[in-house]
Amino acid sequence: MRITQGMLLKSAFSVSGGSPARTQAFRAGNISIQDEASQVVPLLLGVHAGHRVLDVCAAPGGKTPALIRAAGSKGLVIASDRYAHRLRAMRAQFERLGLAGTHLVELDATQPLPFRDEFDRILVDAPCSGTGTLARHPEIRWRLEADQLAEFHSLQCQLLRTALAQLAPGGRLIYSTCSIEPEENENVVEEVLRHAKSIRRVAAGEAAQILTPHLAPGIQVRDLFAGEGYFRTSPGVWHTDGFFAAILENT
Repeated sequence: MRITQGMLLKSAFSVSGGSPARTQAFRAGNISIQDEASQVVPLLLGVHAGHRVLDVCAAPGGKTPALIRAAGSKGLVIASDRYAHRLRAMRAQFERLGLAGTHLVELDATQPLPFRDEFDRILVDAPCSGTGTLARHPEIRWRLEADQLAEFHSLQCQLLRTALAQLAPGGRLIYSTCSIEPEENENVVEEVLRHAKSIRRVAAGEAAQILTPHLAPGIQVRDLFAGEGYFRTSPGVWHTDGFFAAILENT
């Protein structure tokens, strides 16, 4: 097994040859297997100790552990999903990682959320076409039909609207996908923001301050943000999945 430093993050390593999932380090919860661009997304939230955090579409749970660790024992992390069996799989993963104190909630996030209190940080890692993962899942190109993008767009807009309704004043929300389609990315954000007057999109300069401390040496944060402050990774450039993220704040 060959281990090298990751492309983007100080905390990431790249493994080739062998199976990390069969190692003692994996069984003991010391490492997890996750695309490096996916690892960046929860860092963009800038979770601090004591924050109230909601992970709206949490399953399969790859991003939630970073939120739990950042919120600490004085914080609150709620991870939700529509399907109970996916939440059970998440619980097993959290047990492997030795993470406690996470509340797993089964709910339909297209409907008004059942929480009295608002959240300091919210992650909406929305269901999508997955076109950013074509290198690992080439079958998507044969399975995906054009009208499905419109269906995803409608679902994603509704998820973002309901999540924003739970965002506390001064709070931050990340909307992300592993898609490279504008219908699922900037078009969703722009449509929802037209009717969300108290919500602003965080500019690239501000986003850079959040992410820079986590980047590997030599990585220029400006290369990760496109126009309007959107975070993007290109598989051809970074050898990762194609991810999109928008950082929104409630003013």
